[in-house]
Amino acid sequence: MTELALILVLEVGGLLLAGALARAAFGVPASAAVRRVLAAIERATRVFLARVLTRAAVIAALVLVLLLAFGFGFGHADAAVPGALGLVVGAALAAFVALGAGLLGTRAAAALLTRAAARFDLALATAVRTAGATGVAAQALGVTGALVLLGFGHWLHHAVIPSPEAARLSALALPGYASGAALVAFVVQHAAGSYAAAARAGELRGELLDAAVARSAVKNPALVSALVGERLEHGADAARSFAAAALAATALVWLALGGGAARPLEPRVIAFPLVLWGFGLVANGVALFVTRSHEAQGALPALARALGSAAGVWLVGLVGAGYWLFPEAWPALASAAVLGFVGGLAVPSAMARAFARRRGPLREALDGLQVGPASAQATALGFGLGFGALALALVGAVALVSEELGRASGELAGDRLALMLALFAATAFAPYALAVAVGARLGETARAAGAMGGIEGEALVRAQRVADSCQLPAAVGRAGLVLLDGLAALAGALALLGPSTESNSAGRVALLGAGLVLGVSGVSARKAARGAREVALEVERQLRSTAVEVAADGRTPSYRACEELAARLGLGGAASGAALVLLGPVLLGIALRLVYRESGPRLAAEAFATFVAGAAVTALGVALAVDGARAVLAGARRASRPEGDPASHAASVTGSALVEILGSAAGPVACATAVIVTALALLARTFLH
Repeated sequence: MTELALILVLEVGGLLLAGALARAAFGVPASAAVRRVLAAIERATRVFLARVLTRAAVIAALVLVLLLAFGFGFGHADAAVPGALGLVVGAALAAFVALGAGLLGTRAAAALLTRAAARFDLALATAVRTAGATGVAAQALGVTGALVLLGFGHWLHHAVIPSPEAARLSALALPGYASGAALVAFVVQHAAGSYAAAARAGELRGELLDAAVARSAVKNPALVSALVGERLEHGADAARSFAAAALAATALVWLALGGGAARPLEPRVIAFPLVLWGFGLVANGVALFVTRSHEAQGALPALARALGSAAGVWLVGLVGAGYWLFPEAWPALASAAVLGFVGGLAVPSAMARAFARRRGPLREALDGLQVGPASAQATALGFGLGFGALALALVGAVALVSEELGRASGELAGDRLALMLALFAATAFAPYALAVAVGARLGETARAAGAMGGIEGEALVRAQRVADSCQLPAAVGRAGLVLLDGLAALAGALALLGPSTESNSAGRVALLGAGLVLGVSGVSARKAARGAREVALEVERQLRSTAVEVAADGRTPSYRACEELAARLGLGGAASGAALVLLGPVLLGIALRLVYRESGPRLAAEAFATFVAGAAVTALGVALAVDGARAVLAGARRASRPEGDPASHAASVTGSALVEILGSAAGPVACATAVIVTALALLARTFLH
């Protein structure tokens, strides 16, 4: 177990690294007015997250009771008790990650604004380091929790309850661990996405209705709710990253155990993929600490240079770990990891095409705005669908080549190991992706808080410069987070899949997985659209009621009314959405147990694998398509100034509102759905033996 002990040391080092990165958000004084504004945002964020997490705890408790009742009622107590323990641990850690990330953003915004008064590079470094701290902590904590549970179970079943199946029994807590984390992440994402979509739609409606609001964002009644929505999305992104890390680690252990069979555990099979993440944490820290840029250059060159430096560190770790763990087969296995790493960078980087101004979708969208929103929206949707198709094709090609490299290695089940290495390598820089995705939001929060607090001058200009120059990296980072969720789900499918697939129902079960993801995403989008309509109506009511009575410069919008409305709309439906996504895998598990009761658990596991694969591929396609369209239309809105053609500006705002609803609700919820159904499938698999 020396290899796993080393991985645990690396992950604990990652947690210490996250603490060092988070220090950038503390110890920086801000003005009293700015502190009051940010305190109000933090208080609203804390209250909303507390209510959401309370609902998640109630749902998790119900799942826990059902799990124990089923286990003891049908003679599976040996699987139910560890699974219940893992579920509690996973849910608690996911709640901690979501709450910590949501609240850290307000401290980071204050530090960013203060440092922006001095230099642009200090403001940029503050944004990416504090956001990166949550990404590093989420991944490190997800793997650490899995390793601690695995080690505790291994010790328990050797020292306290000796058993010939100790390897399998020691891993039974991990599916529950991943399920608890995924459940909390789904509930938080569902509620936060609906809140943010409604708030942003109201904010854009105010910009469209009133020229004074378009010139001065502080006059927008939905401004504070939009800022709270950004903080909630940060918490949801961190929770999803934690759940994906927990799921990937669980899938890796189960793959090493042959899908839960009583096979001796080979630690190096688990250690090699996790080393890619362990050295990845070091490389992510390097990237975040060396981010330096001049204001004239913007953020993109600095972030690209930092990523290149980190890639060198990661490659050194890959070669060293491969030679140490697999001295005879390391060239083929390391090649599969390098291929996965290149694919993991290529897929999100293709998003940069959305920002091409000369001959690209952004140029076409800007031209289309002159004749109305339909042409621009069709252009953006076309790019998004093409981007999603390209990403899926790249993932498939990397998987095929990696599998062949694994077979050429000569290792037992080398094809599965090579696929897992490619998956882990492709997501090694997920913490950095979260850092750049959230950095732009922190810039927006800092600028708005400064304007509301009466700050003027270079601080606001530089904070806005951070937000503007991070737009392209943020779009690339969001695609990287989607890739993490989708590949974690595919890793779960790989762990569930048997040596061969003989079930004739595999295709139909895959369609069920795809249908579940599409159905949950559709419900989330409709709910977010209803919320957006109500907040937009509240903004319109406020602006029209004061338009005649008070001059534009003297208006005092009611931020609280919009914030409370968005919170109520965000909370509504979170429990029903979780019930819907839980019902699908549970019913499928019952049906599979009845159908395959005589033929053994292998065919049932294969059916679960195809169900999960269908859900994962659909989630990847939907989320990446939505993100592609969002990048194009958001760029078009930024390029279309309020002082220009009123019709073109109105069309750009309308299109941006549409993709903000889909991008905040439908896309992330699709990813969260894929993660939770995979975790539940692994949990159900523990009872099919």
